[in-house]
Amino acid sequence: MQPSEWHIVKSGRPNALIMGSADAVEQCLAALLPHLDSPVCLGVLDTVLSSTDEVKTCVIRDVHELSDEQQQRLSRWLEQAAGRRVRIVSTTTLPLFQLVAAGLFLEALYYRLNTVLLDIRRHNTCRPDVDERLQTDRAGLNTGSTDA
Repeated sequence: MQPSEWHIVKSGRPNALIMGSADAVEQCLAALLPHLDSPVCLGVLDTVLSSTDEVKTCVIRDVHELSDEQQQRLSRWLEQAAGRRVRIVSTTTLPLFQLVAAGLFLEALYYRLNTVLLDIRRHNTCRPDVDERLQTDRAGLNTGSTDA
């Protein structure tokens, strides 16, 4: 995502999928966490699915490891949560679209989770300027600015 496109993230609560090596994903998630809308629910799928309406951001790690049943449950929960303004940030170390093509991951769930893709597979770590961009964009949200 280019800096000129950050208005997409600022305009609502899009779900985000972070894809890359385990270390890079964790570093990127650690950089993102302070900027996510609170309260944040970190945990296993059952914790996320039982979260209350006050949760604004749910983080699901290693979404590629979800069983068929868990994928179905998460997909149904996302349909029901549509009006609750909950953002899902999910992580994966595998390219989910290939799993969708192989019939191992629900296509509808993939598109719900992949509203904004942070593909850090080509980088060893989350880019240092991500934190700076988030600070700038958060300031723009607080002032009502729509500049990218």
